[in-house]
Amino acid sequence: MFNCFIGFPLLAVGEAEELTALLARVWDFRLIDVGGKGITVGIVLLGLIGMAVAMVVSRFGAMWVSRAARRSFSLDESQGEILRKILFVLLATLLVFTILNWLSIPLTAFAFLGGALAIGLGFGAQTLMNNFISGLILLIERPIEVGDIIEVNGSTGKVTHLGSRCSRLRKFDGVEMLIPNSAFLEKEVTNWTLNDAHHRYDFTVGAAYGSSVDQVIAILETAVREEPGVLSDPTPGVFLDAFGDSALVFRVYFWIEIDGTFDSRLVGSNIRRRIDADFRAAGIEMPFPQRDFRLRGEEPVTVRLEK
Repeated sequence: MFNCFIGFPLLAVGEAEELTALLARVWDFRLIDVGGKGITVGIVLLGLIGMAVAMVVSRFGAMWVSRAARRSFSLDESQGEILRKILFVLLATLLVFTILNWLSIPLTAFAFLGGALAIGLGFGAQTLMNNFISGLILLIERPIEVGDIIEVNGSTGKVTHLGSRCSRLRKFDGVEMLIPNSAFLEKEVTNWTLNDAHHRYDFTVGAAYGSSVDQVIAILETAVREEPGVLSDPTPGVFLDAFGDSALVFRVYFWIEIDGTFDSRLVGSNIRRRIDADFRAAGIEMPFPQRDFRLRGEEPVTVRLEK
């Protein structure tokens, strides 16, 4: 027999009692006995709910504490990330053990689970654990920090995030790359801004034989020093580098500051464009490779011109 309340059918009193008794039996059903303590379905459900709540509380608690510590102690982003991860592990461990103690669950109940987890980590999660441990090493030793300009695996860009498993590298063309943390420790990495953001660049310029060396050097020095991206300290330099096969070879040295806001190749391009224009204005030739051929023989060579 059913009764209606706000349009929804309700079970009769007897049926409700039967359903309650069934749920109670399921709730109290023993799954395993560990150390004289029966582990029931209800305890397992309460434990799972408690652990989920513990993870959420640990995450937000660690985040809040790390932000407060960064404001109070002027910590940078990487140091705050280390603190957040350590606090998360500590809070999660404390809350999980507290929940287990509240539910009177002995730790021996997780012996089998721990062994299975260890086997799974050994065979199926080697890469994951390698990247996680590598991320902790990077955050502690700090060879790479957020904002650094690095080159790894043939790609150059700015580090925008250091994660627990992988890090983000923003290339100068705007592409975001996800790089496993283990790559920073296992492969060769060039950090252009580790200690000093000032870096020297150089290139060669050829001028035709017969050109005034002093005039060429003066033109090159003016082109380099008047480029806005070139640093005045250290001072740029221009030198006569070699007597080439077809030209006088000059080498240009200059320093720029790498901050990730522009492509350093643009500075070199601007300087070369200025040199080309100034050479044309001064009548200085940039020669192409030339060769002289001499024919030797005991008899004269017959030459015939045809129209």
